[in-house]
Amino acid sequence: MDKKLKRQIEIISIKGNSKYKLIKYEGKNYVIDLNSNKLSYIFPLLNYFTPHKLIEVSLNDINNEKSITKNEDKFNEALLSLSVGITVILGVLLRPLFDYGNFPSSRIFNLLIILLTNFALILTKFIFDKRKRDVLALRNGTNVKLAYILPNFKIVIKNTVLYLILSFLYLMSLIAFYSMENSNIFFILTMIIFLLLILFQNIRLYGKIKIYGKMSEIN
Repeated sequence: MDKKLKRQIEIISIKGNSKYKLIKYEGKNYVIDLNSNKLSYIFPLLNYFTPHKLIEVSLNDINNEKSITKNEDKFNEALLSLSVGITVILGVLLRPLFDYGNFPSSRIFNLLIILLTNFALILTKFIFDKRKRDVLALRNGTNVKLAYILPNFKIVIKNTVLYLILSFLYLMSLIAFYSMENSNIFFILTMIIFLLLILFQNIRLYGKIKIYGKMSEIN
């Protein structure tokens, strides 16, 4: 397969369905599944380095191309920033209460908590993913091809940096929690938040509105 990304494409977000992206190229419409490789749950950047299945569709197959508008995107960004700000403020205000979240534990018990929370979150992601697939219902798409797809360079760099930061924080929180003699409910919530951000980073991999990107030769 020719991996040279020479073909200019449009990448469009489908409103209400973060699992898929609409690809427009030379008058044809394709849909790609950002979670077809289940390893991308934990390693979302795999979407940049592995070929995507291109399912050729008509716009009627995706509910007449309900794409996210710029105004909706700005609102979502503002809501995200507000949520992060509130979380930080609450973290500072509730810091004196941190010790009240402690409970006796051991490394074996801590490991069990890590395994159970990770399993529960990944299962939640899988169920969420399946529901998004059933809503779009692309079972009739038989003309499937393969191609590598990248968004613009700025988005690639932004997502790479974000993933590295989230992964570092998540791993550090895991190591710290595993080493604790007394577990802490607030620490568990912190680990859950970091893992959730990683599991759902695919939403931002190719932008949240219509952008331009590049694609390799279709095979």
